[in-house]
Amino acid sequence: MAEKGEPLLGYSKFGSGRTPAWRPAALGAIVLAAIFGAIAAYFRFEYGVWWQAFIIFWIVTFPAWFGIAWVVVVDRLTLPGAVPNPERSVENQWWDRAAANSFWFLAVVLGLVTTVTAILNYWLISTVLTGVLLVFAATFGVCYFLEWRRGR
Repeated sequence: MAEKGEPLLGYSKFGSGRTPAWRPAALGAIVLAAIFGAIAAYFRFEYGVWWQAFIIFWIVTFPAWFGIAWVVVVDRLTLPGAVPNPERSVENQWWDRAAANSFWFLAVVLGLVTTVTAILNYWLISTVLTGVLLVFAATFGVCYFLEWRRGR
């Protein structure tokens, strides 16, 4: 729980460091939702009045933009209950293992499905899945190279 007088959503990591993070996040969300609403209103011709589409899309997208802007703006060390070194937490280790296991699981399943579709003469599906496997392999290779360069 936050101390009395301390903002629940933490402080901004930009500027003086004492600005509550919700203020710049709300400002960013207002601007981004307005941009998205204007684009949506421009392309949504079925509404009779453009400002109705603008308002609807602004209202619907504002919470998502607020969350995204807050994540960018907040200094995580000012959040109540934040772990000082999250990369050393057990949850982070679980995350790493889950990501690695799901990657290999998907690679094996895609390989098996690609083989089955090739045997059953579904060449289009087989070709597309082969392309997906190649993208998987290329992504893995690039990530491995970047980690090697960092020296982890």
